Amino acid sequence: MISLFVNTTRSFSSKIAKQITRIPSECEISQQQVLQDQRGPNDCPPSNLVNRNPRNLEQLLFERKPRGWDLDRKPTMYWNRLVLEKYRTHVVAKVVHHSGRTVVSASTGEEGISSQLKNSLDLPAIECLGKVLARRCLESGFLYVMAAFNEEELASPKTRIFLETMQKEGISLQEPLFIFPRFHRHL
Repeated sequence: MISLFVNTTRSFSSKIAKQITRIPSECEISQQQVLQDQRGPNDCPPSNLVNRNPRNLEQLLFERKPRGWDLDRKPTMYWNRLVLEKYRTHVVAKVVHHSGRTVVSASTGEEGISSQLKNSLDLPAIECLGKVLARRCLESGFLYVMAAFNEEELASPKTRIFLETMQKEGISLQEPLFIFPRFHRHL
């Protein structure tokens, strides 16, 4: 019986271990068969593939979410968190990765957005900001973000309209759980 999944563990350091699952292919083609039917330089696939997407394991739900500490003010069990910052002259909405890096952002202070608005702080501006950020998230491949707002922030009508607009545009405000690795019993 052939095993469908081949599990290997790679240690990138003494503290980080990632579970990598590979599915063996039934379609095996030799290099000579490819070279016989080759019509151009792109017909021969490379033998070593490099994953250039750093969020690949997050999108496949294999990456573990950072847990943080129980006494943290804001929950830290997320990959990408939605942040809404209100300033005196404009509002900034952004998606922040758990490493602290801003991945996608939009602001009512941007030239393209502010030229279409009468006021950069009122409710239609916040709704427009939600539409723009949702569109940028979908274009960047973010379907799920964690909306970790406290009750004071959720009481604000601007925050509520912003979150409703994000949901209407197709962004889920809850991230799915990651896939827990299977624990094999060694008897």
